[in-house]
Amino acid sequence: MMSQTDSILNLLNIQDPNIKISACTNFSQAGVHEKLLSATLTYPVERCVNCGSTNIVQNGTRLTKMKLPSLGEQPLRMNLRKQRYLCRTCHHTFSAQTQLAPPRHSITRQAVHEIATLAKNSLPVKTISQTVGISASSVQRILYKDQRALVTPKELPTALSFDEFRSTKNCFSFICIDAKTHDLVALLPDRLSQTIREYFTNTYTLSERQKVQLVTMDLNAQYQTFVRRLFPNALIVFDRFHIVQLAGRALDHERLRVLKGINDHHDRNYKVLKSNWRLFHLAENQLETSQVKYYRGLN
Repeated sequence: MMSQTDSILNLLNIQDPNIKISACTNFSQAGVHEKLLSATLTYPVERCVNCGSTNIVQNGTRLTKMKLPSLGEQPLRMNLRKQRYLCRTCHHTFSAQTQLAPPRHSITRQAVHEIATLAKNSLPVKTISQTVGISASSVQRILYKDQRALVTPKELPTALSFDEFRSTKNCFSFICIDAKTHDLVALLPDRLSQTIREYFTNTYTLSERQKVQLVTMDLNAQYQTFVRRLFPNALIVFDRFHIVQLAGRALDHERLRVLKGINDHHDRNYKVLKSNWRLFHLAENQLETSQVKYYRGLN
């Protein structure tokens, strides 16, 4: 006569005879009602998996929270206590194993099969996640395991240039180009450090990123915090445009400070600082040293 434990195992299509179910309870978490099975996994071990010694003793248990296929619309989980073993010869410890799930995995093969079956019906990841009771990220990881991208990213150039620009309304986007050819390397929807780090670490390996020798950027401090980690061999160079711009702003700030200190608005110095401010921003090749130029009001 089939026992109650065997009936539950048969219902769940669990073929491992070493699993013994002790209880079945209802469990609620974050508004989700689940069935929770309590079970143990143990069997006699004759030899150590490390050295082959027969001096093996039981060494407690380890709890593994496993995900089983759902029963109807109710998620099903199993708290499986795996027997631990200790080899007194080599002092190596190991756990009892089962074909229910791969080693060091908590999602059972039956749950993985259910995810694949639902995906064949063109269901979205969110729907599969809600049906099986597994997070959407875990569903994606299972579906796209061992899959390679159809589009291989281009090889990183040795010199990169970082900048941001206003894309929509008040939102700024990040752009990365080849500093030598000006070809586009990356265009991201925002300029957050986390977005930039995740893109380069997920798209390019460390060996590829180590080939970058130069990164040009503006004086944005947030870029400097992660560039050295993303491209450990790269030299950071500040764009000369931004350096000139910074010097021009400092010059204008000092000009206005001196201007506000002159009370006589008819003073020649005041006129020079007020209306002829462009003279202070002329490039070196625009300065005339051989001919005298007359400015009205300055005589």
